[in-house]
Amino acid sequence: MTDSLRNGVSLSWGANVIGERLNGLSVAGWYNYAGSNGRLAVQIGAFNNLDHYDPDGTVVQVGWYNRAAEQSIPFLNVRGISNLFERPLRALRGHP
Repeated sequence: MTDSLRNGVSLSWGANVIGERLNGLSVAGWYNYAGSNGRLAVQIGAFNNLDHYDPDGTVVQVGWYNRAAEQSIPFLNVRGISNLFERPLRALRGHP
């Protein structure tokens, strides 16, 4: 699959190539690529590659090779997990 912007779920036996922002789940048998992440980007595949990390979002990558911008970690790579909780906590406290 090739898209410039993906919101939702993308499944493929081979490769998912998303040229712009991934906001959702991308699962491929071999290779996932996204230009950047949205609020939540999840990549599951043998090789996962995110070109640019947006610090306002969260990235979770599961695979043999995972790269989110300058951070490469095999098997499980997580960036910005606290961002998932900051917005709901601010809303509970009454802050915009």
